[in-house]
Amino acid sequence: AGASCPGSDTMPALFSIKATGGINGINRNETVYLIRHAEAHPVSGWDDGNFVAAGQWRALALPDALRGKINPTQVYSIDPAQVYPGAQETPGNFSFPYVRPSLTIEPYAIANNLPYYLVSDFELFDNSSPQLTSDYFFKGGRFSNQTVLVAWEHAHIPPTIDALLANHFPTYSGPKAPTWPENDYDTIWTVRLDDKGNLTVDNE
Repeated sequence: AGASCPGSDTMPALFSIKATGGINGINRNETVYLIRHAEAHPVSGWDDGNFVAAGQWRALALPDALRGKINPTQVYSIDPAQVYPGAQETPGNFSFPYVRPSLTIEPYAIANNLPYYLVSDFELFDNSSPQLTSDYFFKGGRFSNQTVLVAWEHAHIPPTIDALLANHFPTYSGPKAPTWPENDYDTIWTVRLDDKGNLTVDNE
């Protein structure tokens, strides 16, 4: 999401997942747009929970890049107070506040005067995070009849979709969600639940 940057010109293969007959309190009439945080690594493996200069420019460009393409009514990201484990390549191998998803999405919320919320109900880096994320956004009616833009950790998005399929669509036998490519900062995943609880997920 946002302006194209060097190294992100090759778009990933398009995919589409369809599942019918959602159960167990699945939401209705919901659209969630999922984007990843902006660029974060000056070199591979280096991490401090923040983004780098290219990421800051991308975040600032996000309102213009998405203008006329999506129309969310609210914006979410993971709570930046959560602790991110430092990579071995990071001096001291410390843990850091995980601020980059919130810094990525905040300019969009401000530019569009949208309510902006932080998810602090669970830890993103818990083993149960995919299930908890799926339940938070797609179960219980909180987001029924809503359109939401969410900034998240990209590696956690496919497991969240897989958890949604596994727990709410028992007859689904199609493919799992694809891996989000490491160098892809441009893609938006769209998750839609219709009025019957039928699901579509795509990156078109």
